[in-house]
Amino acid sequence: TLAWGVLTAAAALVHADGACAAATASTETLASKTRFDETGVSATAELRPAGAPADAAPVGTLRFVEEKSEYGRLRVVMRIELEQGALAEGEHGVQLRETEDMGSESYNPERVPHGRPGATKTFGSQGASNAGFGSSTGILYWCHVGDLGNVAVEADGSANALLPAPLLAFGKAKQDPVGRAVTIHANADSFETIDMGGIGAPALSGVVKMDKKAKKKGGWRR
Repeated sequence: TLAWGVLTAAAALVHADGACAAATASTETLASKTRFDETGVSATAELRPAGAPADAAPVGTLRFVEEKSEYGRLRVVMRIELEQGALAEGEHGVQLRETEDMGSESYNPERVPHGRPGATKTFGSQGASNAGFGSSTGILYWCHVGDLGNVAVEADGSANALLPAPLLAFGKAKQDPVGRAVTIHANADSFETIDMGGIGAPALSGVVKMDKKAKKKGGWRR
């Protein structure tokens, strides 16, 4: 499954200073001392008020960007930029949807509960360093792939945020955001499993499209 496969790869990564990346890599803060550089692979959604026509002027963008660490590990981060007046001040939940329809379900191919981005659940007693495919001991990711946390909006209704997207990966069937809708909601996500953390109705939405000049190994990704 996605959960075991991602964690198996994570468990195998060891930093040059000897610190094990393991499953905790999924929740690594963007303030990490590890150096990351953009790979050239990215995808963007133009955000419009929910229910607005497709030709309405966008009020912001949400961009997924692939980065590579100095140790060779890939990750995806999320850059959100909103114009003044786009949303009310405060925290707003962010979701990746199953299809390009903003009314589709939160993207959840593993059928696990809603939760905090990168949340895990431990099975057995040996911990993350022993996580393995098909093993009865280890750690599973315990949140939707589409659970993307909260974005903080300023008093003037604008936002400029850089956030982790720990379960997303370009080119992987169960983790690729391209072709799916993203929604920013009226309320903050409490990460409780009931009622999707109380995020409320979508306030902004858009469809994620691969950037025209996004580069991948072996050629240009269109």
